[in-house]
Amino acid sequence: MFRGLIEGFENLFTFSETHSRFHNIDPRIKLIYCMSSILIALLINDVPSLIMLVVVNLTLAILSKIPLKRYVLVLRSLVVFIAFIFTLNFVLRALFEGLTFSTLANTTYYITKAVLRLILVALPLMLLINTTTPREVMQGLVSFGLSYKYLYTIILLMRYVPIVFDEMLNIYDAQRSRGIEIEKVGIIEKIRRLKSIIIPAFICSLLRARDLLEALELRGFGYANRRTFYKPLKIKKLDIAFIAIVMIVYMVIVFHSLIYDLITAQLSVLDIV
Repeated sequence: MFRGLIEGFENLFTFSETHSRFHNIDPRIKLIYCMSSILIALLINDVPSLIMLVVVNLTLAILSKIPLKRYVLVLRSLVVFIAFIFTLNFVLRALFEGLTFSTLANTTYYITKAVLRLILVALPLMLLINTTTPREVMQGLVSFGLSYKYLYTIILLMRYVPIVFDEMLNIYDAQRSRGIEIEKVGIIEKIRRLKSIIIPAFICSLLRARDLLEALELRGFGYANRRTFYKPLKIKKLDIAFIAIVMIVYMVIVFHSLIYDLITAQLSVLDIV
């Protein structure tokens, strides 16, 4: 279970070497797609429209040619958080509303929306990170007028998070070879033994951060307020066609959501009357 969680988050932040048309799309277009997808997912409030959004993003995920195993590992890692959210929500509703069938139904409905929103946040982010190199992400954000000095923190996150998770997997295997079992013990003992993985990984991250800081200072990072890039970005006709189609589809889904909410509200008024 613990190894599956680490592998899932590692795949979420790892660039995929496979080639597809989605890889060739301008990073600025992919950033707009990612931000608009997450924003619409947070604004829409009905399950049918959220399911439609999931279908659209899954279609783009298939076209991006990212290995299916990566999506399975990421979604499997989210199961733990989904189970925790469902349990906490159900317990709180049972305490304040009573343990009834209505409480269970309402909890299931709200958790379904939360799960769909969680998927709709993970999928666009995974599509962006898995099909765009950290340099392209920074170059796209710099073109929006942001300072590269502050953006470098985000780039380092994208670059080194997979390395940290991979290192945790190595530490996990090393500790198991030394007889420290984590999977086959109780939850309290499992939490206690996690320090044998977290503490070495934390120390290795601090040492890597020190080396990185020295390397940046030696290369004069931050000396100039602006920087140039070897390969300039250029928005192509295919990029414009992609974002136009995505926005049209999203507008249709938003319109569907508004109609759905209006019909639901009218039915609720009729029931009250």
